Amino acid sequence: MLKMTKERLEQYIKLKKELASIQKRLENNVEEYGVDVVRGSSAEHPYTERSILVCGSAPSRRSQTLMKRRTEIETEMSAVEAFIAGLRVSEDRLLMECRYIDGMPWKEVAYELGCSERTAFEIHKNIINSLR
Repeated sequence: MLKMTKERLEQYIKLKKELASIQKRLENNVEEYGVDVVRGSSAEHPYTERSILVCGSAPSRRSQTLMKRRTEIETEMSAVEAFIAGLRVSEDRLLMECRYIDGMPWKEVAYELGCSERTAFEIHKNIINSLR
């Protein structure tokens, strides 16, 4: 498992945007449709050959690639969310959620915490330093 870093935290908002883009492309992607005939007989006597028409669809290769990337993104986002949820101090969790999950600027983060921007930034610096 990868260690949480400031860089991974900073990627969260971008990953959220990429995930939305992938979802949109998956909704618009056409699946491959196929039809085939299978021949067989019953397991009991009389062994009469029958033909069965089989129809179905499968995700296109592009869809499969997008679904794989979606899973990777969701895994990374979950790791960031789990890290933040695992912080012991509620003020730390709130700061990290505001900053990295919601993408708030420092002024808004400080307002949510009820402190100055400098104090919010110091709390953040302590959390980031603890990752090293």
